[in-house]
Amino acid sequence: MSALDDGWSFLESAGDRPEARLAVRLAFIVAGCGIASVLALLPCLAHHLALDAAELATAVLSLTAGAWLGARGLGAGWSRIGARRQVLVAGLGAALLPPAVAFAGSPALLAAGLFMAGVVAGALDVAMQASAEALAVSIRQGCTRALRAIYGFAGAGGALVTTGLLAVGFEPPLAAALVAAPMMIAVVVAWPYLPEAPGQGR
Repeated sequence: MSALDDGWSFLESAGDRPEARLAVRLAFIVAGCGIASVLALLPCLAHHLALDAAELATAVLSLTAGAWLGARGLGAGWSRIGARRQVLVAGLGAALLPPAVAFAGSPALLAAGLFMAGVVAGALDVAMQASAEALAVSIRQGCTRALRAIYGFAGAGGALVTTGLLAVGFEPPLAAALVAAPMMIAVVVAWPYLPEAPGQGR
């Protein structure tokens, strides 16, 4: 084993560490908070852009289509690059896209931003599920129900915080950025300790 391999060997046994449980929980929190923040921005952005019903429906469909592509079309990427790396990339995307979406200056840009937000949300969902399954194998007990509850609470919290910031007068980009900052920190902190699915890329 090279010196470089030895220096990064702590990544290989992440599933055996107590920190792995917290890392997986953080991944679910980021996923729930990210998509909820985007959805909480929609009413304000729809008003700002004066979207009619058809344009708003198109924007929502863009988000749905992106999520489908991220989960079905691109979600299999974790089998090649590893669930841990995909959580890192998609998690950072989930944190960065709400502020980007908030800057949309036209219905077309809003739809494009929502599509990309859906893509990273779908990809993150697949990767975090893979990490959760690897954790369940490592600790020899199920954890899906608890993680889904965490995801739900994180989504509710993200929506409430984003809506609250908008209600007290924060502009959408700033409100989204304030929610995104702790999400980015959580992703960076979590990713080294996320358990990798056996046989997947690292």
